[in-house]
Amino acid sequence: MTMGQKSLILSQRNPMFTPTKAVHCLALSAFLALLSFGPFTGVQAQNGSSSQNISTSAQSETLTMTLEQAIQTALASNREIRKAALGVKDGDAQVLNAWSEVLPDLSASANYTRNIEIPVNFIPAQVFDPSAPAGELVPVQFGTDNNWQGGLTVSQTIFRGQAIIGLSTSRLYKLAQSQNFVLTSQQMITQTRQAYHQALLAKERVELLETSLARLERVLEETKVRRDAGLIDDYSVLQIEVQLANQRPSLIEAQNGYKQALRGLVQILGLPVGTSLEIVGDLTSFVISTTAQPTPSNEHLGRIDQANGHSAQKLLNPQDVVDQRADIQFLESQVALRQKQLIATKSEYLPSISAVYNLQWSSAQPGTPVVFENAIRFQTVGLAVSLPIFQGSERIASVSRASIELQTFETDLEQAEVSAAQEIATLQDEFTRLFLSYDARQMALKQAQEGFDRAKLRLDSGNGSQLELTEAELQLQEAEFNVVQLAHDYLNAKASFDYAIGSVPFTENLSIQTSLNP
Repeated sequence: MTMGQKSLILSQRNPMFTPTKAVHCLALSAFLALLSFGPFTGVQAQNGSSSQNISTSAQSETLTMTLEQAIQTALASNREIRKAALGVKDGDAQVLNAWSEVLPDLSASANYTRNIEIPVNFIPAQVFDPSAPAGELVPVQFGTDNNWQGGLTVSQTIFRGQAIIGLSTSRLYKLAQSQNFVLTSQQMITQTRQAYHQALLAKERVELLETSLARLERVLEETKVRRDAGLIDDYSVLQIEVQLANQRPSLIEAQNGYKQALRGLVQILGLPVGTSLEIVGDLTSFVISTTAQPTPSNEHLGRIDQANGHSAQKLLNPQDVVDQRADIQFLESQVALRQKQLIATKSEYLPSISAVYNLQWSSAQPGTPVVFENAIRFQTVGLAVSLPIFQGSERIASVSRASIELQTFETDLEQAEVSAAQEIATLQDEFTRLFLSYDARQMALKQAQEGFDRAKLRLDSGNGSQLELTEAELQLQEAEFNVVQLAHDYLNAKASFDYAIGSVPFTENLSIQTSLNP
């Protein structure tokens, strides 16, 4: 039932109110207050601190978004997704850094020295004069005015365990960052869906309370007419005025709840603070588990619901789909990384071997300097072997810590697989409840509508009473809200189920560049 149909039905009502029926009206007021005070769990965005550079100015235009548009906006603008995309770029840099450890290292150098005063050394005088007394020293200058040195040095690692293992580790790191990007994107898509559904529920709650207020105001006007005609006393008018006074704060709280839900959605989407947002959808007329929605405004909800082809009515074996989850795959890559790190730590016991080639030119001149005039060239080749023998308990402790870290991640992976299987089983039980309840909710709504129509006809014909109409209205309101709540519960459960089985819509063609350059 659309809100237009609800308004048409309410406009046809002509209720009466008597003092003897006050308790029933109070019950109606209590139920309507419950609608506004009912459970409202806002979906919190997991996208960082509010200290990021975002605009705080109010937006001049209202953005109208379907769920599909909201998801696309989140993929392009959500800050957590952007951070995950930057992590993938960091993975590329890690691979290049790992290759630098095994590629040759080439360096060039040049040096010029000008001797303002040529250095003097003292040598025994007997070197020049054998008859000179023993122990006598004479000063002798060594060197020239200008000295030039330059050359190239090439060093190549032949064997170093950590460098070789680092190559495969860097590739695993990049894979883990890519999986983290997919995981973060799936989480944000799921949060966007649930935040959108929550906003629709809050919007529907506001509409139900607005409809209730409009009904009470009409009843108040008709009651005043009957009082002025002498058919009832002032107490009947007072009772309805009390109901209205109690109802208006409930509507204000529901409106604030709707605004809060929209703000949470705006934050998840990564839009500037103050963006005015309008969402599309009508949970009252939503048909669960189908793309054939009778209401055009719900077509986008149906498409997202069935986008991955997994029907909530088909039971799955949790063990068959657990490995497809992005969080499980991410943990598996973390375990593989820790295995490589343990091997790299153990490789510190192995020797390191490297080769060095050195090509040098040297020149010396007196007087005016001339660059490398009459330079002499020489070459050297060397081989260096380094074998760590004893470094205290540092290496033993490093291996022990790496082993403990690996076992910790393996335990986390096992726990995640068990939790994922339990989550899938729990969600399938929830679907069973929702599908069994759906027909009953729809039947209750149909019967409540028929009951209200009959109570209205009885009152108009003089055979009914205001009490009957009040009770019929209460039952209709409750039935309408139950239908809305069930649609919301189903959509949120389906969003969680898609994430639980690793099949979240819109993740097939994720673009890192789109997230980095929205």
